[in-house]
Amino acid sequence: MNSRENPPPFAGLSSDALRVLRRVPGWDIRDVEVVARLTGFTNRSYRVRFRGGDYVLRLADPESARLLGLDRSSEHEALAAASALGFAPQLVTFLVPDGHSVTQWVEAPFVAEGFLGDPLQRGVFLDTLRALHRSCTLKAEYDPVRAIVHMADRVAEIHPDGTQEYREPLALARRLALFPATHRSFCHNDLCRRNILAGARPVFVDWEVAGMNDALFDLAALVDYCGEGGDAPGELLGGYFGCDPDSGDLRECFNRARFLHLLRESLWLRILSVRTDGYRESLRDLAPQHDLRGRLSHLAAENLEAARRLATGF
Repeated sequence: MNSRENPPPFAGLSSDALRVLRRVPGWDIRDVEVVARLTGFTNRSYRVRFRGGDYVLRLADPESARLLGLDRSSEHEALAAASALGFAPQLVTFLVPDGHSVTQWVEAPFVAEGFLGDPLQRGVFLDTLRALHRSCTLKAEYDPVRAIVHMADRVAEIHPDGTQEYREPLALARRLALFPATHRSFCHNDLCRRNILAGARPVFVDWEVAGMNDALFDLAALVDYCGEGGDAPGELLGGYFGCDPDSGDLRECFNRARFLHLLRESLWLRILSVRTDGYRESLRDLAPQHDLRGRLSHLAAENLEAARRLATGF
């Protein structure tokens, strides 16, 4: 029989992927079929089919983990908890310390652009997010200031002149570390549209940086990734807390969280701008391939400038 004409069902998988699949309890790789290669910023993922069920096989990238300062044990704890509570796809297996995982495939699109502008969708989403935040307490902690300092050090490694413009924002971030979390919660910490699946109850994916943090950081991510027009921060804060967003120091605390989020994203984009070859497929939606490096640098500068504007208020 010609193997080219009749390849094995797992022919699209790398040797690394096959090694991971052999470690999934109860799975026989002869029964695994590759459905599609999935895109992602930091890892290689596949949609695979095993005995009639569809799953996501994720191969964690050790270099991305180093650049981001990821703790795979913390990710495992967060994902296992979120999965058990219905906020994440069902977890089949997670290999520590590598970070490779298999989760159940969820047949749902990403949330639509501007979905938070619809009061009904916004209400359902904020109810779900609030439920996640209040669901449990983890050992895993996410400290955005520590992550920012770590990423700034990595930028300095790969682009020695790339941190000059970050000197003052980094100093401010370190000072903000002195402020205690006002709403300590189980947070996702990376709520972009590609990490939110639409449905009667939203489901969150990609728990790499999840952990205990200030709930305002998740709300800041939503504003930066998904908020459009009007007073997006005010609508989210009011809807989430059920109060006047300008009451007390809520808006000020939110602005501090948003400053940290913008600064983190700027540093990550700066790293991506230097390492475009490794992420070219994942970043295809951001810019034409011939201008990818310049577009990422521009986005990094935009985030940094937005963070600076916020900093003038505190």
